[in-house]
Amino acid sequence: MPAFLHRRPARAGAALALAAAMAVAAVAPAGAVGVPERISGQDRFETAVRIAGQAFPGRAATVYLARADTFPDALAAGALTDGPVLLVPRSGEVPAVVVQAVERLAPTAVVALGSPDAVGDDILKGAAGGRPTRRIGGADRYHTAALLARAAFPGTAPTVYLARGDAFPDALSAGSLIDGPLLLVPSTGEAPEAVRREVQRLAPRRVVALGSQNAVADSVLTSAAVGRTTSRLSGEDRYATSAAIARAAFPHGTPIAYVARADTFPDALAAGSLTNGPVLLVPFDAPVPPATLAAITALGASRVVALGGQNAVTDASLFYAGRAALHETQYLGEEYFGGFSDFWRMRTPLDVDGTTYDQSAQVHWWGAQTVNGFELAGRYASFRTTVGTPGDQPQTGDRVTLDVEVDGRVVDTTVLGVGSHRDVEVDVTGAQRLRLLLRRTPEDPTPPYGGLMTDLGNPRVTTATGVDDASLYTRPTHPQ
Repeated sequence: MPAFLHRRPARAGAALALAAAMAVAAVAPAGAVGVPERISGQDRFETAVRIAGQAFPGRAATVYLARADTFPDALAAGALTDGPVLLVPRSGEVPAVVVQAVERLAPTAVVALGSPDAVGDDILKGAAGGRPTRRIGGADRYHTAALLARAAFPGTAPTVYLARGDAFPDALSAGSLIDGPLLLVPSTGEAPEAVRREVQRLAPRRVVALGSQNAVADSVLTSAAVGRTTSRLSGEDRYATSAAIARAAFPHGTPIAYVARADTFPDALAAGSLTNGPVLLVPFDAPVPPATLAAITALGASRVVALGGQNAVTDASLFYAGRAALHETQYLGEEYFGGFSDFWRMRTPLDVDGTTYDQSAQVHWWGAQTVNGFELAGRYASFRTTVGTPGDQPQTGDRVTLDVEVDGRVVDTTVLGVGSHRDVEVDVTGAQRLRLLLRRTPEDPTPPYGGLMTDLGNPRVTTATGVDDASLYTRPTHPQ
């Protein structure tokens, strides 16, 4: 084992996952490292049923029905703890999977959320299968949410949460907030009378807005609070807001986190009954946001479960979110967008910075330029490695050059002879692509065969804050 690989100082802290949208040769499959899990069905109705099965594996006192193609009535139902929310169409036939779920749950009542324009009487009757039915519905979405709050908290509550009633992202994660109900409000102006009355009845110590002022204006928050303490759970976007809500809901951590698609609502609507972990939002066709990854790690979650199928949360997003749950460095292996991976051999095992790695980059050069490249997607601040050549090689007159290319421009060149090494660190702030080009130094003669073996010790890209680091070739298996 080359001695130079032990000379880098150890870096504290666990590392998270590289961007899920990297243009690489292969995407890590579900079921790989991180043991990704998914709750999904053939459609939104079956997905909601399966979520209900997780939350209520036995019977439930009540089953709530919410319209599947609109969100307001179900958003405020997360505080209802006596039964799950199942999704139904507004009218027509009740999906068979819903009827079967109601039979299994054997509730004493089936309750429609919203007016008959939301869940038709025929749907309610068909789903109930002869069981008692009732309806919680008001004059509008604000009134309905207030009625749901009364059902969930017939007495007082220490906290009341406010979310924008005409948009769903900020409220999707609110189901895990168990110390008070969620009331819906307009984004501007003042809180509706139904909201103000319900806040007065609940007599909370504080009223908390979910999202930024663009979601719930200060004027709305102040008018709803009526002199009570106010605060806000928000971030720079919907992902950071859901992360803030998750941390508030589980200040001491949780072993499980759920991830749901941020730009659509059906799968997350039914997740309010999942009380053992928060719902974090992810985009469908973009990298998992740093705020989401950081929240998974901060919560100490060891399991990450996607809500919905591949059209909701891709396997790539689930995989990288699952890596965050492992609290270890992301392994990229041979995933590259160009070059000759045959020239990048692997040596096992290797100890670097007090951690045993089961694979480390070991490069054999055979007379042609070797290239490996990686998509960084603008997410990293620096690239670091120790490059060296072992001193026990027969080609004692050889030298090798490693060029580090960032977005098409060579920013660092290292020339090494046998038995030498050098620490390399380059700025990749905002960079889209990183390429590592290994070649024989031009002035050295080229033998017919052979070449100079070159090791890259602990090559990695890091963020400025160190919360989203990624290893290019190495995978830690036994932290010391």
